[in-house]
Amino acid sequence: MATLRILWSLLPSPEARAARVNNKAFTSPGSPLLTPNGRHGDGTATSLSELDVRALKSLYDPRLGAGSPIFSTFSSAADFSIDAFEQRVRALLADDRAIIERLIRFGQAHDLLKNNAERAQKLVEESAISLKTYQKQVKSLEDRNATVVQKQQSL
Repeated sequence: MATLRILWSLLPSPEARAARVNNKAFTSPGSPLLTPNGRHGDGTATSLSELDVRALKSLYDPRLGAGSPIFSTFSSAADFSIDAFEQRVRALLADDRAIIERLIRFGQAHDLLKNNAERAQKLVEESAISLKTYQKQVKSLEDRNATVVQKQQSL
């Protein structure tokens, strides 16, 4: 139990993480203030996976570590129970899963953008080749035209 209590004090609760990121009171995901798009009535995110990169970076800023007052606000030893500990671990696992899914989507989007960029580069190269061919044809026609004009003038 002593080890679990130590882990309890190190694990930020969902409420503490939300308060630290939003600097607002946390509303649990099951509350009636939750909107259909997965956000609270005040526009704050329900999960770490929904936060933008800057907000996530600020959440894990080492200068504001787990020992900061915002985490201790929600993490008193008196609140410790096996059920509460399990809830906290499950919340972290759910956020972890959602963040990994978000990273996978970012990776897929990156691959798509990379493929699009490669296709665009090929199109640019093909267009440049086509333009050079067109310019050669125009030059050839201009030369022929000049030759024909000279022949007409000499007649």
